[in-house]
Amino acid sequence: MPLSTRHHASHDVFLLRDGLFEAPPNAVLHTGGTAAPGGEEKAAPGGLGRTLSQWPLNCFLLRGPTGLTLVDAGCGSAWGEGFGGARAALGRLGLAPEAIDHVLLTHLHSDHGLGLFEGEAAYFPRAEILLPRAELAFFTDTAERDRLPAARQGGFALAARLQRLYA
Repeated sequence: MPLSTRHHASHDVFLLRDGLFEAPPNAVLHTGGTAAPGGEEKAAPGGLGRTLSQWPLNCFLLRGPTGLTLVDAGCGSAWGEGFGGARAALGRLGLAPEAIDHVLLTHLHSDHGLGLFEGEAAYFPRAEILLPRAELAFFTDTAERDRLPAARQGGFALAARLQRLYA
């Protein structure tokens, strides 16, 4: 896929497509509550009654006076084949993982943060990780984690891994 590029003020902005997630809407919207049941099917928002929705996973690369900043990191290789396109796009731009100066995470969901890791290593070893303070505080609070069912605790594991590998 060709890279979509825009120039804004002092930055070049690149859209990086990490992959295309296809699932029933309840897998994303949790229509059944905090632990959505797998068998429930609802019409997709704007999906004209489809039982499967496609959700593009995108990241952005900003190139400007403060260096190279990724806005979100995608899911990397964690979700398997068909994902990790943001990494390939960086490669097509001639950028190694070590070239990234900052990664700004909008929030701690797996499709935004798992691309920070390759196994038990930091994929962007030089990058400073930036994320909302309230987000990190919530996802490092064991009392908050313990209030949720195990199926909804992924952000807590992501935060722990982030702190361990990017300290």
